Amino acid sequence: MMYLDRFEDVLVSRFIPDPQDLLISGYFYHKRGAESWYDLVDPEDSDWEVVNGKVPEQIPAGLSFAQYLNRTSIEEGLLAELTFR
Repeated sequence: MMYLDRFEDVLVSRFIPDPQDLLISGYFYHKRGAESWYDLVDPEDSDWEVVNGKVPEQIPAGLSFAQYLNRTSIEEGLLAELTFR
């Protein structure tokens, strides 16, 4: 971190979240449909560019991501969340 070299008394802490926690937290957040883009029916990757996401292939036509997560098993939902990330 070169830009911190100009300071004498700087301590830096970096927190790295557990990937498993991120996956599970994201699954429940997206399942709730907390943001409007989760409710887009038949989403395309271009719809999700703003969040750097990829549309999971397993979402059937006619469903949004939130609808899919609410209709599928937890296992399939977590796999979809993993694909999204």
